[in-house]
Amino acid sequence: MFLSEQPGVGEEQDGSVSQVVHEGQENDVSEELLKERRVRADLEARIKYLQADYQNLIKRSAREIEEYSRVANERSARHFIELEETVEAALGMVRGKADPSVVEGLELILKKIEEIMKAEGLSKIESVGQKFDPYYHEAASMVESDLPEGTVVEEIRSGYTLNGRVIRPSVVKVSKHMVRTENA
Repeated sequence: MFLSEQPGVGEEQDGSVSQVVHEGQENDVSEELLKERRVRADLEARIKYLQADYQNLIKRSAREIEEYSRVANERSARHFIELEETVEAALGMVRGKADPSVVEGLELILKKIEEIMKAEGLSKIESVGQKFDPYYHEAASMVESDLPEGTVVEEIRSGYTLNGRVIRPSVVKVSKHMVRTENA
């Protein structure tokens, strides 16, 4: 008879397993199964958490890249504004005094700058004759005028938008009602 065929501990001579050994093994297996299920549930929860964290990282990174790009575009736009204003000032200084070819050259440069600005989504805010809007305008002073109250009468400094977003408001003078005094 082989060893495996001999009755062992917990076995009866007829080959049946005793109830005590069978229940003990079943409890051990059930406990081990529950333990493994808890570990699995914990790992699944961690995976879901990490997946959500990763998706949030991707979204946050995309927002940060977009913000960096916006700031860089605004910085470049401000440089173009300065360049345009400098060329306009130079053109104003030499007009009528310098050789016509110099004036023509500055006008061509200014035109090219304006074309580039337009292509990049940078545009001047039209102010004179418009209703004062604090989103687009910064009031420097109020002046008496025949125009309706709150109308922009004069632009002191041009304002600009970049892709529809104000990056520099126009500095303007705004109309107020004229005070009329009657002398009798």
